[in-house]
Amino acid sequence: MSFPACSRARRFLTVVAALVVTSTATACGVITPDPPSTPSPTPTSASPTPSPTPEPPELEDHAPGLGPEAEDFEVDATGKGKPVTVSVGKNTKATWRSTNVGLSFEASDLADPRWEPGESSLDLLIGSLDEPSLRFGGNSVDRRVWWTSSGEKAPSWAKATVTPKDLERVGRFLDEVDATVTLVLPLGHVDPDRAADMAAHARKAWGERLIAVAFGNEPNGYHHPNQPELQLRDAGYGPSDWVGEARRVQKAVEKETPGLGVMGPGAYDAQWWRAFGDADLPGTVAMTQHWYPLWSCPDRKSGGDRRFAPTVENMTSTAVHQKASATFTKAKKVASSYDLPLFVDETGPTSCPGTNETSRTLAQGLWAVDYTFNGARHGVQRMNMHSALQPCKGGPPMSVVCDRERKEPSEDLKGRSNYLALLFAGQVPEGTMKQVKVTGSSKVFAYAVDHEDGTDLVVVNMDKPGRPRPLDLNGLGDGTIQGSLLTGEDLGSRSVDMTPLSPATEMPDVIDGGSALLIRVTAGR
Repeated sequence: MSFPACSRARRFLTVVAALVVTSTATACGVITPDPPSTPSPTPTSASPTPSPTPEPPELEDHAPGLGPEAEDFEVDATGKGKPVTVSVGKNTKATWRSTNVGLSFEASDLADPRWEPGESSLDLLIGSLDEPSLRFGGNSVDRRVWWTSSGEKAPSWAKATVTPKDLERVGRFLDEVDATVTLVLPLGHVDPDRAADMAAHARKAWGERLIAVAFGNEPNGYHHPNQPELQLRDAGYGPSDWVGEARRVQKAVEKETPGLGVMGPGAYDAQWWRAFGDADLPGTVAMTQHWYPLWSCPDRKSGGDRRFAPTVENMTSTAVHQKASATFTKAKKVASSYDLPLFVDETGPTSCPGTNETSRTLAQGLWAVDYTFNGARHGVQRMNMHSALQPCKGGPPMSVVCDRERKEPSEDLKGRSNYLALLFAGQVPEGTMKQVKVTGSSKVFAYAVDHEDGTDLVVVNMDKPGRPRPLDLNGLGDGTIQGSLLTGEDLGSRSVDMTPLSPATEMPDVIDGGSALLIRVTAGR
């Protein structure tokens, strides 16, 4: 599906360069006015001095660590020891899509006025990702959100009321940032007609940008012994019960909005994926998986696994990378058995509540880069990192964006280390993923994308910073070179730096620990 959009090559035009006014057509087809052919007449009387035009907002102001384009990109380190060899091979069947870069928000955030374009830095932050995917759902949709199109009083359990005006505001935002979106409809308090009414208004407000709706968020967690605070059903509730409820809602949705796409189950358990596939709900367009790799929380009573506790060491471990690969492979296999694409429409580094040593760190940023490309390599077509429009201090620490103000919602939202990771990944144009082989280190992972402008290679080194290794590259070919880098002083550091894609005179021949390197080779296509 195509919408009017600027070229992906313009991503950092207004971010890293000064604002220049010209009298020519831009790449987006927007024409700035030519100066008058003759001078304007001199006014016969004094005119008030016009107010100065405010400077356009700069992304650097809202994305700490984002630097300017380099004049001549290079990795400032000397490689030592055994080289890391990265060999790029043939094209695969996997594709890299703009929708592999995306965010998920709580459904309660739909009522936030900051979705209005120009009312906050939110449209600058998300719009800079270039045609991202968005999703609204989360635990709030079944437990705290009340939808009404007729002004009904919200029940006592509801903490947020969402109305058609809220969806219309989000629709304007979607147009502004050129995003597609998916929506989870409430199922916690089963009301098919109300859910169908919400879906109908979402379709009206969002048009074809609305890809699909789901029925409830993580129904496999409606009764979970380790999270009694989230309980919505009795202990015997299972996949067949959810399918029955979902079918009732789907029938009501189809009646109100014929042809609207359906996705599900939004769960992390294979038996729920298969139950959704077997249900064969009319309009099904995708299977959805949720997964948080660092799931072993110290405050939960269930048996844990230290390999998957939220630590910096685990986040950058080979075991977590391999577990992600296995999980994506399993989900993709199930989805493919029903001839469905796979969406990972809610994910993030950890499902453990509160701040931990991985929060907002370089390790989290590197993990996000690797995880996003790893998912695409295994067939994931949409991926959404879960977030919330809450304060940076006191809000969810894994959120990609947050509000700098703590007491009252403000227009000043910023991106964290995982935002820089998505910005880094979003520089890669859509294309076909290629085979890549890495030798010389178990801590280095690499991905390549063949696109209309050339080939992009992403190399992620999960080792500690200060351990640069020689980098031998094979299969990239010759051509014009550009480079981009995401790095920091320590894996646990909350100060992360990004150099956007910049011209380079020489091919990088070193990869430092604690960094993600992007190399683009354009072969005069």
